[in-house]
Parts: sequence; C-alpha cells; structure tokens
Amino acid sequence: MTTTVAPSQAGPRAAPRASALTGTLALTKLALRRDRVMLPVWIYLILVGVSANAYTFGRLYNTPSSRAALVASAQSNPALLFLYGRLNGDSVGALTAWRFGVWGALIAVLMTIFIVIRHTRADEEAGRLELIGSARVGRQAPLVAALLVAVAANLLLTVLLSVALPLTGLPAAGSAALALAIGTSGLAFTGISAVAAQLTSSARAARGLAIGLLALSFLARAVGDSAGAGGPSWLTWLLPLGWTEELRPFASERWWVLALPLAIFAVGTWLAFALSARRDHGAGLLPDRPAGWPASRSCSRFAARRRRESGSSSAPAAR
Repeated sequence: MTTTVAPSQAGPRAAPRASALTGTLALTKLALRRDRVMLPVWIYLILVGVSANAYTFGRLYNTPSSRAALVASAQSNPALLFLYGRLNGDSVGALTAWRFGVWGALIAVLMTIFIVIRHTRADEEAGRLELIGSARVGRQAPLVAALLVAVAANLLLTVLLSVALPLTGLPAAGSAALALAIGTSGLAFTGISAVAAQLTSSARAARGLAIGLLALSFLARAVGDSAGAGGPSWLTWLLPLGWTEELRPFASERWWVLALPLAIFAVGTWLAFALSARRDHGAGLLPDRPAGWPASRSCSRFAARRRRESGSSSAPAAR
C-alpha cells in the first residue's frame, strides 16, 4: 500500500519586508566614522573662537569705561555693524556675543550643510546609496542618519559652549543663550539642507542652494543692522542668522526667539521626508541646469564659415 503525501499549501515563507527606517543605526555609525576628523575640527574652531574672544575681551576691556567707549565706537561704525551686528549691552558677555555670535552661527551652519549634503545627495550621486539600497536598508534610512549626525553635532557644540563660556567668567544664563543661538542656527539649516538635497540632482547644486540661502540670511541681517534708525531694521528678523542677536544673550534674554529656528528645523525635516518619498532615486525635483548657454548668432556664423572653408580646402585633395 502506498501513501500519498499532500503538498504543503503554505509554500515558501516570504522574507519580512524592510521598513522605511531599516538600517538607520548602521548608517549613522558609518556616517560618524566617516566624519571622525571633520566634525571635531568644525566644533573645535567654533568652541575656541567664542571662548578666546570671551577671554580676550575680559582682559583687554576690564573696566566699564573702556567697554562703553568700545560700544560707542562700534555703534557709530556702519562697517562694524554690517560685519558683526548690533550690540546689546556693554558687558564682556555682550561684547563676546556681538563679536562672534553671528560668525559662530555661520560656521555651525556651514558644518551642518556639508554634513547633510554629504550623507544624502552626494552619496546618492556617487552611487553609494544605490549599493546600500540593495541590502536590507529602508528608503528613508540615509536621510534619517544624516539628520541624526547633524543634530548630534549641533547639540554637542551647544553643550560644550554652555560649559566652556562660564569657565571664562561669563554668566551661565547668557552663556547658555549664546550657545543655543549658535546651535539652533545649525538645526534650522539642518532642515533647509535636507530639503535642498531633495530638490536638486547633484551635491554641488544642493550645497549651492543651501549656501546661497545662508548668504542671503547674512546679507539681510547685515543690511538690517547697518541701515540706521530709519532703515529696514526688520530685515534682521527675516532669516535665521539675525535671530542669533535677537535672542539677546547676556542682555535680558528673549528665550522665545529659540522657537523660530526650531520651527524651521521641524518644517524642513517634515518637508524633506515628504519630498524624498515622492521623487525617484538619483533625481531631483527641480529641473536640471542645461549643460551650456546656446551659441550666439555671430558664433554660429563663424563656425559655419569655418566649416565651409575647411570643406573647400579639402576638395582638391579628394580629386
């Protein structure tokens, strides 16, 4: 007697489907290892620049009269107002925030732009994300990893500044306000850089878009600060770099101003994820720039004449 075994109805078990965030932790560790030299250098430059300025002002302008004279001179000089912004007080902390607040934020923003673009659009353009995507890695994992590294770098910078500045003799509350002003500027451009990486199809274009907005932010703040009482001082409020001085570190801090860069970070992050889910891999949402400008009529006529001359000169040889 023979026994017939019925075939299994279940069939081969399907592999579990990877979520959109699968592999985020591994990509974050990889990004941190790739940036193990760049990140400490950026943070060191900002930390030493702000702390050294605080120490220098405390030693050179150690009397109220010397600081008042410096403030009066700076407030009447449009070039200094253009470069560094307005002064909010004549304490050593206020002078430190005036001298390196905007520029510290600018360096933090540049650090953030290079981090986010490097681990999103640059890796996608080089084909690394396509290679990684062949493994069990979610679609949104590279973007999340880049955002985590940028946020961690700005948070670390904020904590180090909050600890280092009081060691130079500055008040703890003002030191925290200045550190947060610099760190949240980096967070605001974390969201902006993530959006730029989704809009463009090359890392160069993404960096250009983000850095162009940074330059516009600096220019709006500079014009608003140096325009005088009757000028467009409202320009300082327009973009993130101006918010570093509107927070007023060491001078009756306006803590609510921190909500502005955090809102930019939240909206930019949400928009970057929404755009990333809708675009094709390797493509941007903005049209690509043409390879070159069309030739003018004079250039076209010159090229046609050269072709005719070359053709007539080679005709006898052909015979």
